Amino acid sequence: MSYLDENAELVKFLCEQHSVPKYFTEVFNYITNGISDAPTKKIGIIGDKFYSLYVRAFGLTPIILDGGSYYMGENSNDIFPQISDPVAKATIGLLLDKELDLASKLDAVLVVVTNDSYKKVIHYLEELNIKVIYTEPHSYLLESIPLSHTINQLSILNAISKLTTKPFNSSILKQEVSGYKQAYEIMESEKWKLMPTFVQSFLAYTLQLDDDKESWCEEVEQYLETRSDKPSSTQITLIGSPIAFPNTKMYNILNDVGITHFDDKCLDVPDFSEVDEDAGDIGLVASCFKAQYRNMFKAQTVCSPDRVQFDENTKGIVYYLLKGQASEAYEAERMEEVAIAAGVPFLCVETDYTDTDKEQIKIRIEAFHEMLSGSLSKVG
Repeated sequence: MSYLDENAELVKFLCEQHSVPKYFTEVFNYITNGISDAPTKKIGIIGDKFYSLYVRAFGLTPIILDGGSYYMGENSNDIFPQISDPVAKATIGLLLDKELDLASKLDAVLVVVTNDSYKKVIHYLEELNIKVIYTEPHSYLLESIPLSHTINQLSILNAISKLTTKPFNSSILKQEVSGYKQAYEIMESEKWKLMPTFVQSFLAYTLQLDDDKESWCEEVEQYLETRSDKPSSTQITLIGSPIAFPNTKMYNILNDVGITHFDDKCLDVPDFSEVDEDAGDIGLVASCFKAQYRNMFKAQTVCSPDRVQFDENTKGIVYYLLKGQASEAYEAERMEEVAIAAGVPFLCVETDYTDTDKEQIKIRIEAFHEMLSGSLSKVG
């Protein structure tokens, strides 16, 4: 099966089961649509979708390369047998896939080096004469933003600027931020929350891919008007390794056992709510620097005992741990300690992109859900 086949299966399910409009499925197929339709230089982004803001602000086209494909990971095994990170393998497998031929179509690739696997990848890409911009993020552990973070962000902007003769356009950046803020309001609406979480997460994913956030918001509002979802309680929080489409293994399992609504923290949308759009060009850029740092700080300190605050509606936590993710394995241990101390039931599911353990995981989550439901009925 190819990457395009995986995407087609997901799109078919969403269209048939949830009548998701064509607008969003076309945005989702950005790999093919973005490459073929883009009149400007195309920049692949690996590791952090945030940097698509900078790429767009220079009038370039970002192509997000996510590691959500089992088959793409298998494709890269021959090239990188020593890489254990499944996300890195899947992402690079996607970039080097012969059918898609992205390596020859992209003008550069921006890589966020989060572990040693990506360092090995960079050298290989450079040997293929692929222009690589890379950044090694700092440890986001200080609540105050260090000067080194600002310097790092400026160096990325400088590197991107060398790919084009177009100047940095702060109005595009402002438009992006404004679009995100408009989307946040929609996501807080009752109609949005009534939708199954699977659909919410898919639409939120396409928001980050869409270069026209205003149109995205309009299409979502129209789609919400066509739905007639019934209220459903949210008992479970799904947290852990990032979930990248087309891999929907955990969503499918949760839905199979009747959990259609849950708090999905595996697919976070960047938070630009505190970005000051009226701060002037320099102030706007500086405000985005801060937003980037705060997003990462929040993600990396989520399991600090003095920072975790469970929502009063959280009845249980399912931690999705993708194999090969050392930092998240540690995070899972810390989260379990915090959950136990707070009296919140906790279940850790360690898995990969294959379906070989799907039934086993389904049985565990079904038992976990029944336990929660039994506890709630006793309390009621």
